[in-house]
Amino acid sequence: MFFSIHRNANDGGTQPGAARSSQLNAAFDSDSTFLLWLAEVITGDSKVAEECLVDARTISEQQSGLFVDWLAQWARSATIQQAIQRAHGQILCASHNYDQIRCPHGGHVPTPLEDFRQLHLVSAQEIVSELDPFVRAVGILRGVSRCAIQDCSIRLAATRTSVAAACCVFEQWTANRYRAFAYDEAVRHCEELIL
Repeated sequence: MFFSIHRNANDGGTQPGAARSSQLNAAFDSDSTFLLWLAEVITGDSKVAEECLVDARTISEQQSGLFVDWLAQWARSATIQQAIQRAHGQILCASHNYDQIRCPHGGHVPTPLEDFRQLHLVSAQEIVSELDPFVRAVGILRGVSRCAIQDCSIRLAATRTSVAAACCVFEQWTANRYRAFAYDEAVRHCEELIL
């Protein structure tokens, strides 16, 4: 596990910087709304998303020596992994729709985590209705987990070609969303000036 450290057999404790259980729980609790949203976007089901969060917390509690500085990242990664496992069949099935699509431009830059925080304003079910499971999983892996296209390919058992095509779809959808956010903000600002 790349986020964990090993217990020191000589003193029975953990190395400096290791998180306590209360700190791990605090990381899940403080970001629970966003974590649930991520899991629901991937799975498409709010009840399954809740189960993913419970499973991610349980698995995390069984890990020894998670670094304090990585707890928020760990909580996101564990939740995303549980959601991908739960929705893997749907994700894999949808990935085949992108096998023959070639990305005409390449150079895909992952959506910054801060932008995902803004996307969080869009309901998970609205995203589920607009994007298929594969595109949603690729978008979250790239933006939240910062996975390279090759890493997404491995984690989702899909081709690099299909992952690149899904990146195109997600980037286009995100750009359209941000234009809508900007328009809504401009309208709100104008309404405030009029009133």
